[in-house]
Amino acid sequence: MKEQLRYLSRRVTGIDLNGLTGLYGYFLLISHMWMEEGGIAGWLIPSEFMDVNYGNQIKQYLLDKVKLLHIHRFDPDEVQFNDALVSSTVVWLKKIKPPKSYEVEFSFGGTLNNPKISKDISTKILRKEPKWTRFPC
Repeated sequence: MKEQLRYLSRRVTGIDLNGLTGLYGYFLLISHMWMEEGGIAGWLIPSEFMDVNYGNQIKQYLLDKVKLLHIHRFDPDEVQFNDALVSSTVVWLKKIKPPKSYEVEFSFGGTLNNPKISKDISTKILRKEPKWTRFPC
């Protein structure tokens, strides 16, 4: 099944996900074909993609195929889901061709509407930074 998802996500976006990518990565890319141009999506996904090598293709999608609007990372010490074994991130994106360079809001802790810290980060910086969890510091 994962090979079928890998094939479909590659066909839809042109991005070949690493075999270690969690299922959420495949669904994120595959959903691209269901989104209307200009549509906005919000995804609650594990934060792991922000720092691991197999997350590079997801970051490529977020920077090259859509306009990344906001990433909010929940503080792992502030439990959001009692049965979750991973830390969670909310990713907001818009299905439009992204500008070459723009600012993306990164926030951490608290709630989506009232984070502990928030900062706009240039996509120029994001392209060079392998570990996105260092933001919004």
